[in-house]
Amino acid sequence: MSKILDAVSWAEQIARDDSHGYSQINRWGPDYDCSSLVIAALERSGIPARSCGAGNTWTMPPVLQNLGFANVIGKVSVSSGSGLIRGDILWSERHTAFYCGAGKIVHASIDEDGTIIGKKPGDQTGREICIRSYYNKPWTAVYRLSDQEGTTEKMITVQLPMLKRGSTGECVRTAQILLNANKFDCGAVDSEFGPKTEAAVKNFQEVNGHDEIDGIIGQNTWNDLLK
Repeated sequence: MSKILDAVSWAEQIARDDSHGYSQINRWGPDYDCSSLVIAALERSGIPARSCGAGNTWTMPPVLQNLGFANVIGKVSVSSGSGLIRGDILWSERHTAFYCGAGKIVHASIDEDGTIIGKKPGDQTGREICIRSYYNKPWTAVYRLSDQEGTTEKMITVQLPMLKRGSTGECVRTAQILLNANKFDCGAVDSEFGPKTEAAVKNFQEVNGHDEIDGIIGQNTWNDLLK
């Protein structure tokens, strides 16, 4: 199974499991909102959308394009769904979903009160995260992986951002998670590249035999962290 098809299958599994609901507050599992569901599904399947800086709908387009996705909205009909294939990512500034095929989409829709908070964990209504009939949001982009059968060369060579002391944001958070997971203690996962994170990076570089022990996460350090 290709990575994008694996991502859709995982999102469908989440939708069928009522222990997962909608929340924009606790949105990276077990609850999700629309963008974190799609981004987490891609990341879990080996397409590093979150690692490359996608954290919400607004940041998805440039990351997806860098990872080998093309906007094929001119080749499909978003009004009827004609031309869509399983694995297409439906996108607008305020919502995103996967197209499942057979006239269905999977998405994180709304919380139990019809809002975005998600007061209780899990799906209280059976519709917070769901598989449903296709509809047009309207979608303003449809992102399709250029090679639906496997990893594209562009995905293999994608350049992750260089991080160093003073850097902030979603990629720093990802690096901190990976460092802690590899037993290189960087302290709190706070998305801020401070002295403790820098020390953890230097330790990681030394243990992994890097030529430069500089505390900067460049491509070589990213490659080892993501192994």
